[in-house]
Amino acid sequence: MFSKLTVKKSKRFVFVLVSDTHAGHNYGLLNPDTVFKEYDYEGSQYDHKPSLNKQQEYLWDTYIESVERVREIAKGAPIIVLHNGDLTAGLKYPNQMAFTAISNQIIAARDNMLPWLKLPNMRAFRITYGTQSHEFFEGTAPRLVIDSLEERYPDKDVRLMKHGYTEIEGVTFNYAHHGPYPGSRKWLEGNVARYYLRDLMMRSILSGKAPPYINAYAHYHTPIEEKLTMPANGNIYRSYLFISPSFELLGDYGQQATRSIDKVTNGVIALECDRGGLVNEPHWITKTTDIRTKEVIEL
Repeated sequence: MFSKLTVKKSKRFVFVLVSDTHAGHNYGLLNPDTVFKEYDYEGSQYDHKPSLNKQQEYLWDTYIESVERVREIAKGAPIIVLHNGDLTAGLKYPNQMAFTAISNQIIAARDNMLPWLKLPNMRAFRITYGTQSHEFFEGTAPRLVIDSLEERYPDKDVRLMKHGYTEIEGVTFNYAHHGPYPGSRKWLEGNVARYYLRDLMMRSILSGKAPPYINAYAHYHTPIEEKLTMPANGNIYRSYLFISPSFELLGDYGQQATRSIDKVTNGVIALECDRGGLVNEPHWITKTTDIRTKEVIEL
């Protein structure tokens, strides 16, 4: 889907990449102000505010620090936020859930987005479809979250995308949740993403179009940045590819799927741009945590 945004009164803007917040998971993001409607033993409805565990406290602190850092980088310039999929955890692994009610996961996912929408200079907010087993299939979670945000913030530009292509002041952004694999070994990190980017650029050029300037993906929770310069048809094209870090720590399935990695990186990527493209190096606003259980045995 193509959308075109014009930044009024300023050519400078900040495009933020955030993804994989996995609301509902014991190791996922949870807004401490979230309130669920529950029923007591007499059938009366009451407000229930879930308690955050230590993992969720750490993630929320990291998240709020990211929002504040983006606000500082923007210095009043328009901010465009992309949540690139996996708003919720889904029910595929129910034993790892903080709460399993689909309605509660949707409410938690929506509330996780509120710090961005409360920024006065947030110009647009986009959400993409994620992994269907995490989002109750057929885009259920992002559809419901977008509907709720549109109702709550009727004056905000919020939109759901499957595979998005957005132009802002002549700078093109191509984004989807699923993309290249980050690499199976440290010395291989970025190789697949680089080949993926080269192929994407060549296919665009051969079809007579300039390749997208920024290409953003998620899903693997592993931060990757690649850039390529390609001469063609008398022009010099430059494109970037990013795989976003997540806002989820490592649960049981994650430990198995990653073959017991020892560190997890959480955070966002802020891209400071004007009509010429990036005006600074990408801002990686992240924290990396060693998740091993540590001990010293004295002999």
